Amino acid sequence: MAARDFPRFMELPAELRLQIWSHCLPGPRVVEMDFALSDHQLTVPNGCHRELWLSHAGHYPVMSRVCHEARSVALERCQYATNGTQGPHYSPMDPLLDAPPVRLRKGFDILHLNWHYGYRSYVGESRPPKHLWNTFEWLAGQAAAVSVSADLLLPFEPERLYASPYTTSMYGRDTKRFDPHRLHYVVLANVEIHITAKEAVQAGVFGDLGEEPIQLVDPRDTAAITKYRDVWKRHQPEPPFAEERDVAEFFAAAIEGAADYCARVEKWRQNMEKVWLLHKCHEFNTPQEVCEEIWPHRWEDGNVHFLPAPGSVRNWDGKALQFAREHPWVQTQLALMPRFEPAIMFRHCVGWCGPRGSANRSQALRYKAGVTPLDHIRGAQRDIVIWRAKQRGEIDCRPYPHNDPV
Repeated sequence: MAARDFPRFMELPAELRLQIWSHCLPGPRVVEMDFALSDHQLTVPNGCHRELWLSHAGHYPVMSRVCHEARSVALERCQYATNGTQGPHYSPMDPLLDAPPVRLRKGFDILHLNWHYGYRSYVGESRPPKHLWNTFEWLAGQAAAVSVSADLLLPFEPERLYASPYTTSMYGRDTKRFDPHRLHYVVLANVEIHITAKEAVQAGVFGDLGEEPIQLVDPRDTAAITKYRDVWKRHQPEPPFAEERDVAEFFAAAIEGAADYCARVEKWRQNMEKVWLLHKCHEFNTPQEVCEEIWPHRWEDGNVHFLPAPGSVRNWDGKALQFAREHPWVQTQLALMPRFEPAIMFRHCVGWCGPRGSANRSQALRYKAGVTPLDHIRGAQRDIVIWRAKQRGEIDCRPYPHNDPV
């Protein structure tokens, strides 16, 4: 009998068994409300197969398929809220053909809203449409916390990523959709870790059973980021396949250049306060004399007689937007400002992406030539690897004789 076997489990008292099953449930999971765009440049590496992500985090726990008793615990301890059946449902990626419903555990999971300026190509608007906001607000009321892409509020260093950087996709009236008493994570960047489900379990950074495929990490937590770097590095493809350079650059900036990276994150936090105060000044039609007290440097030359809309600002670091933090109006608005916590989103991606996918593709071609057995294809779920290879006509998926070299 293996050391991890326990055949007398069912002989334990029922109360103890139920407690054990409850400890097998996954921790808080980040459930995405919509697909991330494949051309989202804040995501590294670019070009992952994001159609796999939405349903990946919303699966019922693995233990729910062990036995009737385990399934009963999973369903009793986790009350699921599903949009589309219990609330509004909308997908900006395809308004006519809705995406799969979002399933999250009430008061336990974290809701994440993917939004990027590139969505305007799909919905014809530079901001989330009303139907999407309605769905977001309903689901946010069921979640333990909320997460949004930084692009929605204030992109993180857009000048490093976009030829024509923009500032924000949020309008003034959208500020009311963020509860000041709720924690809001703001994802500054996404990083995909391409490993198999088995490797994710062994790594232990995506939950004990690999059932927490999306993790939000404080960008100032160098120790946590280092753990993900080590997992990523351990599973990089061997030569001649190059490593994912953009991911390597991120880890170098966040770990080796941690002090500079944290300073840039702090600057983003300060600029986020400016965005919020500008929105509130416009929302309340704040008198000019008060605005001059709040933004004293903007009126120094005597030529400026208006405050810019947040969407028109291209330089948040200039002297003109430095505000008087001690001003009573500023103190009141900052006290009512929601708590926006910056985060880095690490994803466990099982797709056939990047250099790791190139290595798998080579393995598939070698399999077709009879050089390597199919079971040795690494870096993605076997059925996804084979399905995509079949779509490209690279392999026909028929079993080869068992005399293939091992």
